[in-house]
Amino acid sequence: MIDPRREYLDLLRRMPLAEAERLANDFGVPWDALTATVPVPTRVRFMDKARSRFEPDEDGGFALWVMPVCVVDERFEEEIEAVDPLRCVRKGPVVDLVGFHPGCRERFALRTGNGVVLGAIEPQYLEPEPVPVWDDVTDWLRAGCRGIVLLTNDCHQRVRILRRCAAIEAQQPDRVKAWLVPQWPRVFAMRAAA
Repeated sequence: MIDPRREYLDLLRRMPLAEAERLANDFGVPWDALTATVPVPTRVRFMDKARSRFEPDEDGGFALWVMPVCVVDERFEEEIEAVDPLRCVRKGPVVDLVGFHPGCRERFALRTGNGVVLGAIEPQYLEPEPVPVWDDVTDWLRAGCRGIVLLTNDCHQRVRILRRCAAIEAQQPDRVKAWLVPQWPRVFAMRAAA
């Protein structure tokens, strides 16, 4: 069984500080976001053709930054509301690892496939600020880990997560609107048996 937390800590022990400085200087990720998420550079190989799952491999052909996917409550993977969202990002239960490259927009891979959302938001009552929904992990980091990145391709999970938000501020509003349209199963005409 894969232990994402232990795997991440093994990678973290080998990371030189110069690599974190590169994320800050070359890609504009603020130090607050770096210290909250602590992305680690590593080489990986992909486990599927879609490149949606990875495993660390020192001889792997791809370089990614890897960081934990922390959740509000590991029993409820779609729960995104927390009194202190940054604390959740920093110290929440680790359910997966996400690998990304700052130069490849809107592309990421998961280690186990258990992560459905990256980030947490403030409780959604008393007219809260709109929730930023990011398409890219690096953009989320640049925003100081404010808002969420949907990691799941499951249309039902996406809808359940997005409907928890009182208001949404999306990079691509049309994409988010399409996600919120109900995905009804096709209805086939039935004929009575003769």
